[in-house]
Amino acid sequence: MLSVILAACLVMLFLIFGVQKSRVSERVTGLQITQFDNIVYATWDNTNMDGYEIRIEQLDPSGEVAGPETDPEKSWLEASKDNSHKIRNLKEGVTYRITVRGTIGQDLSMDDYGEITIKPPQEMNISNENFDGFKGDKIAVDASATGDIYCHIADEKIAVENEKGDIKFLEPGRTKILVVAAETQEFAASGKAFDVTVYPEKLRTPSPRIKELTDSSLTLRWKAIDFATAYDLEKLNPATGEYERVKTVDALGEDGKAISTLEIARDAGKYSLQAKATVRDKTVESKTGQAITVSSAAEKATAYGSSHTIETLNSSNLTTLATITGGSGCNIPQSMSLTEDGYVVSYVNRSGSRGVLICYDRNGNYVKSGPNVSMGHANGSTYNPNTDSFYTVRTHKSIRSSLCTVLDGDSYGYKKKFNLPRTTSGIAYDVSNNKYYLSKGNEIYVTDSDFNVEKFIWKNIRYNHAQDVGAYNGVVLVCTWVSGSKSYVDCYRVSDKQYLGSFSVPIGEIESVVVDDGYLVLLVNSMGTSRDHIYRTKERISFN
Repeated sequence: MLSVILAACLVMLFLIFGVQKSRVSERVTGLQITQFDNIVYATWDNTNMDGYEIRIEQLDPSGEVAGPETDPEKSWLEASKDNSHKIRNLKEGVTYRITVRGTIGQDLSMDDYGEITIKPPQEMNISNENFDGFKGDKIAVDASATGDIYCHIADEKIAVENEKGDIKFLEPGRTKILVVAAETQEFAASGKAFDVTVYPEKLRTPSPRIKELTDSSLTLRWKAIDFATAYDLEKLNPATGEYERVKTVDALGEDGKAISTLEIARDAGKYSLQAKATVRDKTVESKTGQAITVSSAAEKATAYGSSHTIETLNSSNLTTLATITGGSGCNIPQSMSLTEDGYVVSYVNRSGSRGVLICYDRNGNYVKSGPNVSMGHANGSTYNPNTDSFYTVRTHKSIRSSLCTVLDGDSYGYKKKFNLPRTTSGIAYDVSNNKYYLSKGNEIYVTDSDFNVEKFIWKNIRYNHAQDVGAYNGVVLVCTWVSGSKSYVDCYRVSDKQYLGSFSVPIGEIESVVVDDGYLVLLVNSMGTSRDHIYRTKERISFN
């Protein structure tokens, strides 16, 4: 009975106090305690112990443990299974004793300890925080601090610090550089780490493929090129035989992920992709990738067997507003815009390089003209009252360009030039929906007010050159000259791309069309004469 009672007592003592760990002869050795910025690092020799425990004690000025007495065994914290530990949130100016011991099964090793007084981190100024470069480059480390400056490079196969303290790039790759201000009597060591990329002198060539091809867009995909900082998409200009840049896209997105797709407005032609890496003032490029040929979606468009004639326009239903001859050196009218003042005609010289705008009021009387400016052939033009600007485009059968010249709405003088998303022969602004309609051959595309392509219309009524386009309450009017005096205005509703019918204009080469208060106003080249005309329908037009 007594033995049973003693056994029960032992069990109770075990439950209350647990089993006390015993000390063994193994010892933690090589304990080093250092401060870097606001963090204290404790490291020690690596052993075969199962784990480690650490105790952090604040000391008073006499070197004794500060604060109330506590059970020493309760102040130990589990450190880690390896031979290091980070300690944060220690007070500046205070001395701490840090003790480390190891665990071996249920036993404890002999401990080791050290002391450290926490110093404030020092300020370090680095003027050049971009250490990227190319193989063979040297980058000076322009840094200052209270302590001496030195660098630690994670992978010295990629870069090293030379005897002058400069970083020399050895091989392409990526590593980290830690710029360190050494510890002083007053301040702790401090540092800043930087990701470093050493770029090669030559990049791999991208091999783009067509990911998606719709009626309105082209999406390319390629395998991301290592070390590229950007990609240039280029398109062959048949007139020059040279590739011209269409768009540049960064190789990395805002999320840091590689970009390997690109979407643009669909435009027939040959495209190529080139990778490039730019660091400071130096750029290296890959070879240009194999060209990709993109066909026009117009080749797939539905061809109508016959067109529907809304009305034939001739002397019986047209009024001649003005007989025009142009101005000095610019006597070929190419397009027409509608403003509050009346009808503004663009004229170009016979070389198609320079031109003027001349305004006629609604009765055909001369109002004013602008200066002679470089605006190209000006095959199409339109006026946007919201920007108070004229937009002229210069493409015809022998001139291919996406360049748009912008002229001031009051002085008709030059403002700027920019590239439209596609080669364009005609342009019209529709005030009813704040859209632009642009033409290229049989293709009509609709853009927003910033010229971003929204939709395309392909209905092959005519297979000839689109001279210009007009706009009327969500309807695009396409001016097409076939031959001789055969001209047409083909009408399409933008919302559903529906063909509404055509106006036949058998009186000459139609150059442009606008709609003024419901009346159709035409600019017509009279063919074989030096005189051209502005006509207006006697009745308002209707698509019913």
